[in-house]
Amino acid sequence: MIDTPSRIVQLAATSLILFYLLVPALDAQERSDETSAQLRWLLERQPGLDVQSQHTSRIDALIELHLAGDQIVYLSRDGKTAMIGQMIDLTTGQNLTEKSQNGLRQQLLSRSMPDGLFEFPADKETDRITVVTDIDCTYCRRLHTEVDQLNSRGISVQYLMLPRSGNPSASWDKAVWAACADNPEQALTDAMNGQAGSPKTCDNNIVDQAGLAASLRLNATPAIIFESGQMINSYLTPDQISAQILSQSEQAGSD
Repeated sequence: MIDTPSRIVQLAATSLILFYLLVPALDAQERSDETSAQLRWLLERQPGLDVQSQHTSRIDALIELHLAGDQIVYLSRDGKTAMIGQMIDLTTGQNLTEKSQNGLRQQLLSRSMPDGLFEFPADKETDRITVVTDIDCTYCRRLHTEVDQLNSRGISVQYLMLPRSGNPSASWDKAVWAACADNPEQALTDAMNGQAGSPKTCDNNIVDQAGLAASLRLNATPAIIFESGQMINSYLTPDQISAQILSQSEQAGSD
């Protein structure tokens, strides 16, 4: 059976109700002590689980674990059940998991963004997007041809390089070639147009860029990350990007 949006909401509601029924209520101090103990127990048995922080969730029976990158796991306070999925506010329809992930991406990019990115600034910037890209990706190239349109709308574009074929590869060499050029932005445009020069090397941060992009668990390019932290792992037209920015601005105003 295909999970339609309405079915997903129904499943989410059922899961949340079951957690309320199965996990007994504890007073605040007992909950805190038991949560810490069960989290230690979990980490002892799952040493590869890179928990960055823990937080209360909208459901008192669950704690929200923030893992490396933008991944979120919910853990029952008795430590017996873990859940990976989307938590939905059924009153407003807001995806609470996505909201938390947006915040994690904002923090990650603010903390770990390397210097010397490929930058295409708008003359009168009103918004900025970060695009995870691969020079040899067809839709990445299409999006790059529309950077001027985005700039004319006040939207600046900065790139994180993620050569999907890895290192070493021709795609990686092209990214390094562009980064090492006297005019990296023009070189990137040339490479996107199939006019990359002979491979060259220099001190560059392509490894750092690709590592940061990979921490977002991307499986395709392009991916567009907005200032809100929302990420859409797909090509969007300039009109769609503008509409997303407007929608996010309106959502922020209503929160």
